[in-house]
Amino acid sequence: MTLLKNANHDQDRRGLAAKRIVNSRGAPDINPAPLAKRRDSRYAEGKSLLGMIREDLMAERIAVESYSEITRYLGDKDPTTRTMMDKIMGSGEQHADQMTILVESLGADQRLAACA
Repeated sequence: MTLLKNANHDQDRRGLAAKRIVNSRGAPDINPAPLAKRRDSRYAEGKSLLGMIREDLMAERIAVESYSEITRYLGDKDPTTRTMMDKIMGSGEQHADQMTILVESLGADQRLAACA
């Protein structure tokens, strides 16, 4: 797992969602300013590598919960979007699992733990 790979997957997930919105005759709003106001997570900047990864992990867990809420809301109303959201949620769960392992590994290093 690399952080760059996860970031690219996150970008791909956003693209899938935007494409689905367009296919449903909607207009995705990808302007960063309104998105920052609407997002579920409140991102805090980490002060160290370990702190940054912890913040990313927290944001990923919040995103997974949001995807879960969306799939519950969709139910059987839109199986195509629900399937897409399930796939996105699975990817987010994998990223969270990978970051958890990374946090645990880095946290075990006393040099890094002292900076967290």
